[in-house]
Amino acid sequence: MTILHNPNYYADYEDHKIPKHHHGQPKAWSLLESITNIVVGVVLAFSSQLIIFSFYGVDLDWTVNLRMTAWFTVISLARSFLLRRLFNRISPFK
Repeated sequence: MTILHNPNYYADYEDHKIPKHHHGQPKAWSLLESITNIVVGVVLAFSSQLIIFSFYGVDLDWTVNLRMTAWFTVISLARSFLLRRLFNRISPFK
C-alpha cells in the first residue's frame, strides 16, 4: 500500500486531506525561498521606483533610490516574518 492510499497517513480537516506528520519544507529550502523572494523584491522595487517616480517628475539619483529600496526591503522582511510567525501560531494544521 502506498502512502497516498494509506488512510492512516492523512488527517481530515474540513474535508481536506493533509498529511498527519506534515512538518513543512526543509530549512534549507525555506532559506532558498526567502533569498529568492528578497532578490526578486529588491530588483522589482528598484526598477519600479525608477519608472514610477519618473511618471511623477521625481528625479532621484541611483544612490538615493538604492537607499530607499533598502528601507523598503527591511520593512518587507519584517512584515513577512511577522505574518509568517502569526500564521504559524494560529495554524489549524499543527
